[in-house]
Amino acid sequence: MGFKKQFVQLDGTPKTYNTSRQGETYLYITGAGDDLENNVRGNGAPFRLVGPSELSVGFIDDIYLKDGVLFWTNATEGDNITVEIILPANTLFPSPTLTGNYDVIDGELIENDTNTGKYIMYPIDIALNRFINKFEIQGTNDIGLVIESSDTALILKQLQLKLILNSTSDNQDVSVRFVTEIYREETV
Repeated sequence: MGFKKQFVQLDGTPKTYNTSRQGETYLYITGAGDDLENNVRGNGAPFRLVGPSELSVGFIDDIYLKDGVLFWTNATEGDNITVEIILPANTLFPSPTLTGNYDVIDGELIENDTNTGKYIMYPIDIALNRFINKFEIQGTNDIGLVIESSDTALILKQLQLKLILNSTSDNQDVSVRFVTEIYREETV
């Protein structure tokens, strides 16, 4: 989805252009999530996986995910990548359809056995959206594969990106790196 932005050039001529940048956000290119424990933007785990593994990364603020670049080394037949947006285990989150398993009554969290609650919370990670599904990789790509979108995806700060590197042959030498283009209200 594009937005029209306007500005005035140095010669006073108005200019209009289309952008996917949301509201008052800044472009932020990153190869890491945020350090949620110490509240430091960009100082979290790097977007890097080695061997069959998973990595969940979060952000201090709501972000808009736009594009990305994917690099890999030593991939063999059957190695693949999945990227999801997840609700982390034991994270209370509003249920927009009022089919949640929890309510907050008088400030207390109460389990809702009828699945009509205002909130959801589960003891395991729940995938809410999948950006990349079992994208097969082979060999080495040090140049990078650009994954472009004309739209952005809102990732609320309660949610996380989960990167999954699968290998049908249990290839311990395969590695994957990501760099993402996001928009966020603060960058430091």
